[in-house]
Amino acid sequence: MIASYGSANGFGWQLNEVIGAQVVSVPMDVSIAQANRAFATFMATLIRVFLAIVIALNVILRRIVINPVTRMAEIANNVSKGGPDTLEFDATGNDEIAVLAQSFTRMRRSLDKAIGMLRKPRTVMPITVKS
Repeated sequence: MIASYGSANGFGWQLNEVIGAQVVSVPMDVSIAQANRAFATFMATLIRVFLAIVIALNVILRRIVINPVTRMAEIANNVSKGGPDTLEFDATGNDEIAVLAQSFTRMRRSLDKAIGMLRKPRTVMPITVKS
């Protein structure tokens, strides 16, 4: 090489002169396998997160909405069948379910008072007929 190009400054290489070419080959199998593992890990994590969110929303929805409405429906069913010993629905909070429960409790109390008024014995005023 020194005999061909000399010992100074890159063996006598001139600008725009092609000296040689080198082909580099990189195997893609390792990179593709790593990418596939990363994708599978990401998707598994994403599925777990979405499942956790769905389960949490289901639990919250059941606790906040479904259970109170089911209890109110059972109480309404017992009241409609004339069950006098049916417990009142305990409503706390300011959400729509609590407002509905409070309205239902007021309606039930009004209904109990009306039924109580109908069951009271009434005094009948005698009617006198003048002849």
